[in-house]
Amino acid sequence: MVVAEIANTYVTFLTGQSTDAWGNLADAGTPQTSHIPAFLAETRQTTWDPATQMPRTVRNITLRVQPFFPIEAGFESQQILDETTGEVFYVESVVAVPTIIGAPTDYRITLRRVTGPST
Repeated sequence: MVVAEIANTYVTFLTGQSTDAWGNLADAGTPQTSHIPAFLAETRQTTWDPATQMPRTVRNITLRVQPFFPIEAGFESQQILDETTGEVFYVESVVAVPTIIGAPTDYRITLRRVTGPST
């Protein structure tokens, strides 16, 4: 378990949906689990776009948490709140890196920044 040693923030898992004034589903942002130690990092990579002949910057946001928390990728109503900055993220992918002995490892989660749950 690497997260406990390198944690740089705490996160809250948000879940749930509600109906807005027009009858559409919206994220409710109900805290499911809070104050989870995590490692959150944003990396940037500059690539060349051959279509526009211009350099593009691709930003990737990665979160590492211990594997004891229920989290699913692509589940529309599940979001992650960074308690330090107040930013909200959507979960794009969850990877549990396999080990030779089958011991649990940290989840490596790819995130996308969003505006946050509806109020």
